[in-house]
Amino acid sequence: EGEGYYIDSHGNLRKYKTDSLNKTKLMNIINIDYWRGLFPSGKDGVKWDDAISHLIDLTKVKDFDPKRLKGIGAWRDGNKICYNDGLKVYGEPSEKFIYVKDAREYIGLEHEEIEFKVIERLRNIMFDLSFETKTDAVRTMGWTALAPFCGALVHRPILFFTGESSTGKSEVQKLIVQKIAKLTRRDMKSSSTAGIRREIKQNSRCYFIDEAGRESEKMKLLFDEIMAFARSSYSDDSPDGVKANVNGDGVVHFKFSSMFGFASTNPSIENVQDDNRILRVHFVKPKHSSDEWQKIEKELEELLTEENCHKIRAFIWPRLKTIIELADKITTKARRRTNRDLRSSRADMLLAASYMVIWCNVSNPTDEQIDDMLDKYYQYQPIEENRSEAEEYVDRIMSEIIEVIHKDGKR
Repeated sequence: EGEGYYIDSHGNLRKYKTDSLNKTKLMNIINIDYWRGLFPSGKDGVKWDDAISHLIDLTKVKDFDPKRLKGIGAWRDGNKICYNDGLKVYGEPSEKFIYVKDAREYIGLEHEEIEFKVIERLRNIMFDLSFETKTDAVRTMGWTALAPFCGALVHRPILFFTGESSTGKSEVQKLIVQKIAKLTRRDMKSSSTAGIRREIKQNSRCYFIDEAGRESEKMKLLFDEIMAFARSSYSDDSPDGVKANVNGDGVVHFKFSSMFGFASTNPSIENVQDDNRILRVHFVKPKHSSDEWQKIEKELEELLTEENCHKIRAFIWPRLKTIIELADKITTKARRRTNRDLRSSRADMLLAASYMVIWCNVSNPTDEQIDDMLDKYYQYQPIEENRSEAEEYVDRIMSEIIEVIHKDGKR
């Protein structure tokens, strides 16, 4: 495609069009002493045309698949899970991938683990907030713990905060979810899928899209676009995306491994595929007075310092495989109760497993404990209807009334 990928002398990735290579770009890849040694010219000079020709020839020697590049975030290859923070790769890196060096985004994996009593206190606070049911709180806690490591998941649950204005959706995001998940929070009205795609690059990031309203046709189209983009990142089973290469005649294949959350006052989802993928969390009018809420805010600020958030993520990281394995174990049980498809059930049970392992500190629950958890999970939260796209189309067709005028003028 006329593009060259280079790892420079400092370990950073650089990508250049081969027809745009020049002296400055060659020195960005490696210092001038290297080129002087290969292509000397006079006193301390370089035959730059020869050097550029040499580099172009090198790019043609080996084909390269850009999907091998993995940026900042968690990544999985089979049973191997690793985390690249831009400077260091933790866990079990795969030989298949190149982990790109970048400005470091440290999340605390070298910290000591948080004491469980802090997590337990946070759990109690969450259960006391303005969620409609306890299952709404469980889903939020499970999603929050998984979000920093979303690239290592086979399925990435889409969380959808709903509720009227002033019910606490934004406060829960800012005070708890954003701090622990270390997510990127964006306003939908001033965002676009192209902007999100460019911001993600080769990274696995967690995004929360706030103000996801559909008050106008333009907003509806934007919501549908971003939700479709989130759905394309929902599972590793999703097909690759493809787009035209703006710098040439070829195409670029890509796959994203990001996880999304949305918040809106409008709970309806028109698209059946989207509605069957999301997991709703509903907020109701807060029960706390202004003074009580100020005390809660103050305690959350004291509990969720940057240092403690590092320690919480250090607590989650070694338990990630346990969460994934437990989710696989309980998905079958959940499907018998819900009749939801496999992907939706697995996404839901990832959140339930994350809650059990992280927020309850139960790494190896018995069958009795799992059944008890599922009983409570669906006792508080009625099982969402799994909508059928085909049935809805048939219903829409059957509900249409077509007036026919006969020869005698009767309708």
